[in-house]
Amino acid sequence: MTLTTEETKSGRIRILADGGFVCSVTKEMWLSLGYFDSEEISEEELEKLKKNVEYRYAYMGAVRILTLRENSEKELRTKLLKKFSPDAVEYAVKKSEELGFTDDRKFAEDYSEELYERKRYGKARIRSELIKKGIDTSIIEEVLSSLPDSDENIMELLRKKADGADIENPKEKRKIFSFLSRYGYSYSEINDAFNLYLEEQK
Repeated sequence: MTLTTEETKSGRIRILADGGFVCSVTKEMWLSLGYFDSEEISEEELEKLKKNVEYRYAYMGAVRILTLRENSEKELRTKLLKKFSPDAVEYAVKKSEELGFTDDRKFAEDYSEELYERKRYGKARIRSELIKKGIDTSIIEEVLSSLPDSDENIMELLRKKADGADIENPKEKRKIFSFLSRYGYSYSEINDAFNLYLEEQK
C-alpha cells in the first residue's frame, strides 16, 4: 500500500494509506518517523507506524501530566489509560521512570511531608493516603519511619477543635476524639493529647 500525507490548515500532517486516514501528527513527528510521502509499505509496517505514533503520544501525555504536578506511577498509569492502550501506557510510564520523571519513593516522601506539615495528618492517615496512590508497602513504611513525632500536630489540631467547646461534655469529647481519629491518630495518642490539653487548661 502507498503512504501519503496531507497538511491541514492548522499545520498538522494527516497520514494516509491508500487514501484512507491512518492518523494525524505534527510536522516534527512526521519527519522523525523516518517515512516518505508516496512510500510503499506493508500492512505490518503500517501497524508498526501506528504503534510508534501512539507510543510517542502516550509519552508526550505523560510529560504533560507530570509537568502539572508530581504523580505516583499508579496515578500516571490511571490517567493515561483513559486515552491510550495498555501497551502504550506501559511504554510511557517506563520511559518516564527511566528518565527520572517519576519516582515513587520521592513522591511518597514529598506527599507524606505535605500531609504531615500542611494537613497535620497522623501516620495512620498518611499510610492510608499513600496506599491509595499505589505506593509499595515497603516504601511507605520507610517513609513513615523518617517522619518526626506527631505530638505537636495532634496538639495543634486538638487546641483548635476544643477551643470554645465544653470538653467536660461527653458528647463534645466524643466529637473531638472522632475528629482526631479521622486525621489518623490512635486512641492512645488522642487520649494522651487530651489529658495534656486538660493539664494546660488548669
